Amino acid sequence: MLNKETNIDLTKLDIAIKYIERMAEGKNPVTNQDIIEETIVNDPNVIRCLFFIIDVLKQVQANGGVITSNTKSKKEKFPFETTKDFVFRKDNSISYIMQQVNEPIEGKNIKKLSYVKVTKWLKEQGYLTEEEDKELNKKVTLPTEKGKEIGIYTEKRERLVGPSYIVVMYNEEAQYFIVNHLEEIFLGEGEMLGT
Repeated sequence: MLNKETNIDLTKLDIAIKYIERMAEGKNPVTNQDIIEETIVNDPNVIRCLFFIIDVLKQVQANGGVITSNTKSKKEKFPFETTKDFVFRKDNSISYIMQQVNEPIEGKNIKKLSYVKVTKWLKEQGYLTEEEDKELNKKVTLPTEKGKEIGIYTEKRERLVGPSYIVVMYNEEAQYFIVNHLEEIFLGEGEMLGT
């Protein structure tokens, strides 16, 4: 617990928040370019940690750069009505789809929606499955027949260095399917019905 106030350089704090947000969104923090899917930054535990750090830094920012024992700032709930304005851009992976979903709340004190929960829900509903890939010698996420029917497919990508990897892609139909189910995925049917 802090007993005194400590002032933080707000310019450096702004840059730190921007860099960490970019990493949490799967981008290079300096260039803001998309980074390879199979990196440590795309690990669900790392993403959760990055979003936690963002929350802490935004609390400090909201407090004018002053760290005290009273810097509590609760995030607002995601406004699901913003998903009505979602427009398909191109076939993409789930991390980039969710990045697009979160664009309307950028810079606001609102909890972003994570692709990790969407992927988990798709597995629970039978649209995705995990299988051992003998060629890659690791578990990979793949669409089931049910998933393929709504437009989920895979692409094999080559790296300049290292082994190839598989990316799960979502076409227009699959993206709208996900966007139309976001409230159910993140709130659950009970909360949606007010029970």
